[in-house]
Amino acid sequence: MEYYKIGEVAALFGVNPQTVRHWINGGKLECIRTPRGHRRFEKDYIDAILNGTNEAVKGTRYAILYLRTPTSTTEKEYEELERQLTTLSSWASKNGYSVQHVMKDKSSTLDGDRKGLKELEDVLNNVKEAFVIIENINIVTYFGYDYFEKWVELTGNHVVLMDSTRAPSCEVLHDLTEWLEMKT
Repeated sequence: MEYYKIGEVAALFGVNPQTVRHWINGGKLECIRTPRGHRRFEKDYIDAILNGTNEAVKGTRYAILYLRTPTSTTEKEYEELERQLTTLSSWASKNGYSVQHVMKDKSSTLDGDRKGLKELEDVLNNVKEAFVIIENINIVTYFGYDYFEKWVELTGNHVVLMDSTRAPSCEVLHDLTEWLEMKT
């Protein structure tokens, strides 16, 4: 019998190991324990979940895409949203997710009054075990990403990062400058 380690399962689902631990504790995922207490997952079981063939977990691959681009007066914002939509939709499909909602924002990461985030809140309050898929941390915020992730998990749902690296960008400087100008 072949087994996955918790970090490997987390990578396969695109979540952090703590999320996998929550799934285990919540009865959403089965594992065995080694004599030293380490969690191990049968490879066939995890592969069946990822392929959508495990009856016990049907519906756990319900996906919500969240897209954001900075505001601008050019066509770039529309092109960026379309690029994100194409990239995320393709990635979700290849990884066994069924996209049910797409939320889009054209705003600064510092703007707390985002239409797409409000729509996301409404959906998350009405579903459980959904996966919010975002391209990278910068899409949501430059500061306090952990709070976003905790908020989503408190609703009984999960965040999946397609790319967990923080993309270098001058957008944060632009956002801070814009925010400071509004305050003066």
